[in-house]
Amino acid sequence: QLTVTLPDGSRMSVQAASADVTCRGEYGAVDLRTASGTVEVETVRGRAEISAMSGSVQLLDAAEPTIQTASGRIAVRQASGDITARSASGDIMIGTAGGSVTAKTASGQVRVQSIGRGRGDLNSVSGDIEVKVVPGTGVYLDLASVTGRVTSDLDDGGEQGGGGQGGTELHLHARTVSGSLHVARAASAEMAS
Repeated sequence: QLTVTLPDGSRMSVQAASADVTCRGEYGAVDLRTASGTVEVETVRGRAEISAMSGSVQLLDAAEPTIQTASGRIAVRQASGDITARSASGDIMIGTAGGSVTAKTASGQVRVQSIGRGRGDLNSVSGDIEVKVVPGTGVYLDLASVTGRVTSDLDDGGEQGGGGQGGTELHLHARTVSGSLHVARAASAEMAS
């Protein structure tokens, strides 16, 4: 085990072959790469670039996270900017997205608990996709599943189709082959984090 203590706001860069990486506190930016091991990061005020081959990644709060795993789960509680998350066989869970979300997985589920602007590009081959939209958001929906069910709880009075006062603030494109796809309104408790 290796422990490194840094001042808040520092930049962190770690490369490991087979180790868990835990970053507690607040960082200016991180670049973390591990072949086999879990990654846990608390707060990153700038860019967070994280890559893990066979481990899960958990990020509490970041400005602009870019995360890749081959066979691990990705969980981001909150991001103030754009999120990019890719996994070959892991679930992708996003809490509150302050900007656009790009999430792609082959055999995992994709969940976004709160999104209200930008673009959502969500793809899964054999997993379900669930997206919750901030109430009152003008949304353009482009949803498709080959064999799964596609449903939306949004109404046509402004939340869907861009008919609201603010126009279309969110373009949501979601695709799955054999999974179901569901779009709903985010609850106020889910947005307060």
